[in-house]
Amino acid sequence: VSYRNFTVPANLTDRQVAERICSLLGLSLATPVNQAAIQHDAANNLFLDFRHANGGDQVTVLEKEGRLRVETTRNNIGLYLLVLHETTGAFHSGDWRMQLWADYNEFAMWCLLAMIVSGFAMFLGSRARSRLAQISLAAGCCLFCAVYFFTR
Repeated sequence: VSYRNFTVPANLTDRQVAERICSLLGLSLATPVNQAAIQHDAANNLFLDFRHANGGDQVTVLEKEGRLRVETTRNNIGLYLLVLHETTGAFHSGDWRMQLWADYNEFAMWCLLAMIVSGFAMFLGSRARSRLAQISLAAGCCLFCAVYFFTR
């Protein structure tokens, strides 16, 4: 937990304050600021819950005291890799590095789908009568269904 001096400028919305704080703290991976991240605590202080691949930063704007209370948590390597793994093109980041990674993941998923379809087409076209090919296809389908079932 750390504290930083911060005076809330007059006539700003909660979103504008959140964006200004995000910029002040250098949280480019948490941009654009999600509306769900903007809340108020029991004392009616602005509470911001910035989530990003590295972890999270919970910021309470202590307007009367003229400062921010910043609580930073970091993801372990496993959770960090999980967040990166699930980031796709539907994710719109304000940080160009994260957006580039999201676009790369999207491209990789489409490539995987193309390989699956082309592999199945080659199976149908050349080896559909082979006993080993039929067993391999059945085992692959069963494995896929099992992994899908247990990860849902």
